[in-house]
Amino acid sequence: VLSEFDRSRAYERAAAEAYREFSAGLPDEFVGESEFLVWEREGPVHFKDGVIALSEGAWLLRRFAGARQGYEIRFRGWLSVALSSTKWFDVGSSAITLFRREDEVRIVSKIALDRPPSAVAVFAIGPKVLVLLDGRPIWALDAAEFGLDEGIKLGGAVRIESIRVRDRK
Repeated sequence: VLSEFDRSRAYERAAAEAYREFSAGLPDEFVGESEFLVWEREGPVHFKDGVIALSEGAWLLRRFAGARQGYEIRFRGWLSVALSSTKWFDVGSSAITLFRREDEVRIVSKIALDRPPSAVAVFAIGPKVLVLLDGRPIWALDAAEFGLDEGIKLGGAVRIESIRVRDRK
């Protein structure tokens, strides 16, 4: 079940504090090219000078090394993040959209954005998986349904500038 964050100050503060704690534990080093598998290649994938460029139809997978705590991605463009094989979200310049595929693809939630985002964080906290854009809470997803799967799965037409992963205890 999806619960969108109440826009009260209490929820905003709690999410901000959870994000500060999570991001303080992120490593300084970024995920490198050698840690990714090309999951699906319908479009080109380019690695150059620490930047990953994906074209629509290409997907990358980076398996978690241990604990599945979360990750933060800095990017430009349209980014798609698969939470599982049947649940994902797309981040564009004007909206973030959560999808679920059952018999057909359906939109679970769509939120308009006032500016193009440059960072997305996805991390587990208790029974929830939080999704934040530029440090601002978007969704608190039920971890049992939308939990962090086997790793980071990324697609889209995007320039990924950095990925920091918290998956080692």
